[in-house]
Amino acid sequence: MTTTSDSDNELLQEENIKYWREGAHLVIERPGGPGSDVEVEVRKNVFTDCGKFEEAARHFKKSILERLKGKRHHNGHSSK
Repeated sequence: MTTTSDSDNELLQEENIKYWREGAHLVIERPGGPGSDVEVEVRKNVFTDCGKFEEAARHFKKSILERLKGKRHHNGHSSK
């Protein structure tokens, strides 16, 4: 089972990123900005081997958190 630190949870909640599985695909939904629709990304065939679901989820979470932390740093914000 994967655990998430409080600061990681804060980053994910702050960005309102949602993700879920649909068949063999991973769907990622991000807010589009004021007055915009959400941005939806579909990563096809991520889950072709069901046994690798947790591994793919950990990798995806790590990738998003690294991007969010880099984005905060780049914008002059410090992370907790």
